[in-house]
Amino acid sequence: MLTKILELKGITVLNKQEQRNVKGGLSQSCRFTLIGPGGTTTHELPGFSDGMSGSSEAREVCNGVIDIDDTVDRCFYDCEYDGFGQ
Repeated sequence: MLTKILELKGITVLNKQEQRNVKGGLSQSCRFTLIGPGGTTTHELPGFSDGMSGSSEAREVCNGVIDIDDTVDRCFYDCEYDGFGQ
């Protein structure tokens, strides 16, 4: 089936960057570490904007989680843009 689709006139296979652009540039993942009385949990979430904008979005997520979740005392984020573990 894929072969037949690719043979159609005007069909182009997109590379990874082109696929990200189709999704609106929301291609960065960020890891969140949540710390509270019950312990520490880590979550990786996709769908953040590329570059520094995604890091700003992740910071807002952390602030929001602390504001609405009484079981979270601290929140740290680490996004692909910054380089995981940097």
